[in-house]
Parts: sequence; C-alpha cells; structure tokens
Amino acid sequence: MNESDIVAHMDLTQPTISHHLTLLQRADLVIARRDGKRVFYRTSPACLSECFGEILARCRIRHPEE
Repeated sequence: MNESDIVAHMDLTQPTISHHLTLLQRADLVIARRDGKRVFYRTSPACLSECFGEILARCRIRHPEE
C-alpha cells in the first residue's frame, strides 16, 4: 500500500502515519519501494516468518517446516 492508502484506512493523520512508517522501516518490519513519487510499503517477509513462528510456539503448534 502507499502512504495515502494507509491514511485512508486509519484514524490517524498523514504526518503520524509517515512517522510510524519511518520507525517501522528502521526496525526492518516493513520494506519500502519507490515508484515515481509514490512509496509503497509491505511487511518484511522475515518479520512475518518470525512473528508467525512465535505465535505458533506460544500456542504450542508445530511449525509446518519442522
């Protein structure tokens, strides 16, 4: 999604969304891709894998790759 799409789905201002996206990028939780003047954001695949692994472990569910 680009920043405008995210703002449209949230009850937050554009500067707040921009600030949080910057923090998420610095933490390697999201990946940004520039396309002209727009920047598109997506969740980091490594982050998703780690988060899902933690959820599975907490629920004592075996990860399918194990």
